[in-house]
Amino acid sequence: VIMSCPICFAASPVRAFVLPCTHTFCDRCAARFLWEKPACAVCRAPVISASPAWAVRNEPPESYAASILVVKHKGVTFEVDLDTNAHECAYERLSAMFQIPIDRLKLIQKGKLLPARGTPDLEDALRPGVTIQLM
Repeated sequence: VIMSCPICFAASPVRAFVLPCTHTFCDRCAARFLWEKPACAVCRAPVISASPAWAVRNEPPESYAASILVVKHKGVTFEVDLDTNAHECAYERLSAMFQIPIDRLKLIQKGKLLPARGTPDLEDALRPGVTIQLM
């Protein structure tokens, strides 16, 4: 399925997200728009979650293995996939997606600041099923 983001018009975004109203956006536009207001940019329906749009994403390589991080911000829950085969860093992925400078990005879990990127403790803290918050 070929689609384009209705905000930036990127064709077939690699990391598209689908909202409960079924509208689909590239990851950066979904994050940026929902950061400001928890509503769909197309139909204005209230949004409480954004999930990977596996049906419309470009096909990942067969070796792709994803670890899903649950990220909550301003009442919206994002299921963000990390490419575990490429050892994708959560800080780098979230910094790019939410367009926050990596040195200003703070990740919170259960009220505690997570370890800095590149530390072994970070990988332990970001195991599957963990919910984090952006700050």
